[in-house]
Amino acid sequence: LLQFCRPCERSLLEQQMSGVTTEEIARDHGVSETAIRIRMMRARRAVRSQLERRAARLRQIHATAA
Repeated sequence: LLQFCRPCERSLLEQQMSGVTTEEIARDHGVSETAIRIRMMRARRAVRSQLERRAARLRQIHATAA
């Protein structure tokens, strides 16, 4: 999943996956926890969108091959 992220988003998601809290991430970045939660939400949405597009392309390829 991380390969579909932009580098700045990847960093946030990696930190979250390794157990760093939003409070700690916010403090490190000098922003509010709300800002971090919004950034993470946008990162997850971007990854979801990329995966959905990839899945659609794969379905199309398989449908064409069948």
